[in-house]
Amino acid sequence: MANCRNHPTVPATGRCAGCAEEFCGNCLVDVQGQQYCGSCKVMALQGKVPTAAMAAQERGQMPNQAAKESLMLAIVGLFCLGFILGPIAIYKSIQARSAMSRDPNLGGGGMATAGLVIGIIATVTSCLIVVGQIAAHSK
Repeated sequence: MANCRNHPTVPATGRCAGCAEEFCGNCLVDVQGQQYCGSCKVMALQGKVPTAAMAAQERGQMPNQAAKESLMLAIVGLFCLGFILGPIAIYKSIQARSAMSRDPNLGGGGMATAGLVIGIIATVTSCLIVVGQIAAHSK
């Protein structure tokens, strides 16, 4: 289980409906049946639909370019050259997560995680396709 975004030593109890980050029970508040963090709560009360990008901006976070690149490469890798783009996406994701752990003003944790997962899927899938093609041609 992950720890709270605001309190790294406290286990998270849920995700914010706006930014999808994990928080402890003290950091989440109920607004119209949805659990929100402090930043997203403000936007929800103002009638705005909070998104991960808006929440990061409210918290003063800068978007992490490596997280964006990781996700983009992973998605493209699902459709072509996954055996090349998938590992690059995985590497970029690990870079992004490392940078975010060093600098709390960097956002994009969700993108980095998605890039990592999709990058792994793209790599494994494309490698299986290549192995299948080699096996089919060797018969």
